[in-house]
Amino acid sequence: MYRACRNSFLADQAFALRKRLSAYRRIQLRARNSLLQSLQEHAGILKAIRAGDEQLAASRLHDHVLVQGERFSDTVLGLAGDRRSASAGSRSGTAKQGALPQAEDRRR
Repeated sequence: MYRACRNSFLADQAFALRKRLSAYRRIQLRARNSLLQSLQEHAGILKAIRAGDEQLAASRLHDHVLVQGERFSDTVLGLAGDRRSASAGSRSGTAKQGALPQAEDRRR
């Protein structure tokens, strides 16, 4: 789809971003039903493109990108929370879910 947009700059940027975020995306897609939902969203986008319905394709693509952005943010925040919990657990002997970072963690 990137190349089909016939905008080489946009396609190059999309490929570069995809490569840069690939590690996070693998983690994100492991979440329950994320892969299935993403595939269903992709199928809906392709169906609209094949039908020649530009407005529907644009709307579905926009919604897909927004949802993926939200999931990505949740994934990154979850990873940060896991890191803080592990760090707090190693200092206190117990891990607290959602614990705030200590002063030394904030400087990193």
